[in-house]
Amino acid sequence: MFCSWAQVVQSEELLQPLSAQGPLPAVVVHGTYLRFWPAIRTTGLSRMKRNHVHLGTGLPQDGGVISGLRTSCEVAIYLNLPLALADGLPFFISANGVVLSPGNAKGVVEPKYFERVVRLKDGHVLYPEHGGGSAGPA
Repeated sequence: MFCSWAQVVQSEELLQPLSAQGPLPAVVVHGTYLRFWPAIRTTGLSRMKRNHVHLGTGLPQDGGVISGLRTSCEVAIYLNLPLALADGLPFFISANGVVLSPGNAKGVVEPKYFERVVRLKDGHVLYPEHGGGSAGPA
């Protein structure tokens, strides 16, 4: 039977599950664009039609980070991975270092797991605003 590369890469059998008890990446970050931030701030990161939300273990300019983020991203959304794992959200890491999550039952990593959000061109912190509050709606 023929199996495409995309099917093989997306198979959770080839991914290592991450656990709060095991070693975790120091940084887990999703790259996006400014035009999407207002919706993401309200609803969270959606896997959309994919199997997983894709995250990197750093920014492309950090060196050594080759997967998980496009170099053209304008916004970096850093996740609180220990909190998300403690709440039962599943995360996996692929052989090339991409962190993946199917999200919750709706396919979303909720804003409550956002640690900070930074505009990359100038380092301006978009969240938390003024050092506090929730990333979700008021």
